[in-house]
Amino acid sequence: MRHLHSSLAVLALVLLLSGVFAVTRSGMISKSAARQQATAAALTEMLRIWKDYGLPIPPPDAPLVRFPTHTSLDDFGTPRFSVGFLIRTATSQQPGTILCGYSIITVESGDDASLEKILPDAATARQIFIAGEAGISGINSLLGVAVHCEARGWTDFAGRLLARAVAPPVARPPFYANSYRRVEDAVSLTYRFIWQHLQEEVMRPGSDRKDVAERMKKLLDGGHDLPHGIGKSLHDALTNPARAAAHSAETIIAETLLERLLDSRHDWAAGKVTATDDPYFLLEALGFAAVPTLLKHLDDNRLTSAIAWGFCNSITQQRRVNGLVYSLLFDLAGKTLATKEVPAWWEKARAVGEEAWLVEGAVAKENKSTDWPNACHLRILQLRYPERLADVLLYQLKHRPKAQSHPIISAVEGCKLAGSWKLAVMIQADALLDSHQTSRASLKALADFNLPGNLN
Repeated sequence: MRHLHSSLAVLALVLLLSGVFAVTRSGMISKSAARQQATAAALTEMLRIWKDYGLPIPPPDAPLVRFPTHTSLDDFGTPRFSVGFLIRTATSQQPGTILCGYSIITVESGDDASLEKILPDAATARQIFIAGEAGISGINSLLGVAVHCEARGWTDFAGRLLARAVAPPVARPPFYANSYRRVEDAVSLTYRFIWQHLQEEVMRPGSDRKDVAERMKKLLDGGHDLPHGIGKSLHDALTNPARAAAHSAETIIAETLLERLLDSRHDWAAGKVTATDDPYFLLEALGFAAVPTLLKHLDDNRLTSAIAWGFCNSITQQRRVNGLVYSLLFDLAGKTLATKEVPAWWEKARAVGEEAWLVEGAVAKENKSTDWPNACHLRILQLRYPERLADVLLYQLKHRPKAQSHPIISAVEGCKLAGSWKLAVMIQADALLDSHQTSRASLKALADFNLPGNLN
């Protein structure tokens, strides 16, 4: 009898657990189906928005391909890939192009071997690792590719791409649908993706800023501003009228170059100096002659093509004209200035005179190995007062021997004066050298002059 009761109890428990598992499995299937329906509805709406704002759609015969991203390795050394549609195959005469969201990726002849045509199915999605790349606002390019796949009717594959696009960024995310956060984010993220596209379009040299401004206004009129009114601020900066041009011969070049700041791509990343034909550096080369024009644009918040990359708690953002103006003034002053301090600095600097101000300011401020000469002052001296570079170099080697002097040696080496003059300066400098790094730079400069007996 006791065994019969035990058997009945076990049978009851099995039946109970079977029922629980059945209910749980049914609930899981129900949630999965609901999520798929929500994803499909979101993709339909995203495609409508995409077309409404005139964003590009790949031709129907363009194949889907996987390709290496610019950041080709993740934190674990694993190759990173994105996907897009091959619009044009590379030839010896012209590069190939891939449409990835709204971006056109160029593929040079010979690099197309890294492209891999893939099938838009669930099996492919599970078997390959796709990371995509984020734009300046941090939105993943896969969001746009998901819309393109939806336009082809590949809803399941599009949903998986969308899941990856809106997943929280981690070092090595798995490419599975369960990494998805909220399907409700996808539609609002599409509008932010369009904002990202328009911001990057402004930075493209020769872009139609009037057209970009009109599309920004359409977003604003539809109630799709960026958080904290950033979108409206961008639109206002883009539609501000140009300032009245100067008529005096002294400042007309400065005004012309300042208007060209809109196309500046000056890069602040790690102190990187971009091409010296950038409007920023052409304006810098004018020295004090540019300051009166710069002072007129301290409140000019028009957008430029330059980017200030985010770091720690700061966000990546486009530079404004007045941001570049302040940077130029700070470099000329040799220090950061509050707005109210700028007029007083200018009066003092003008009284000292450009040449004397640049020579004094070029020298490193302190006698420490972490101190550097003023790069802006050196560039202007090299162009306009190259003979004064000798005074800067010899003074720093004598009074700031621990500071970094090789940028001054490089300026001497690259200036337009005769090799015999450069050799004489290097010989004087050699007697004062106290830094092994500077010694090597000096000896290299001496050797590069290639004058008879220059190392004797």
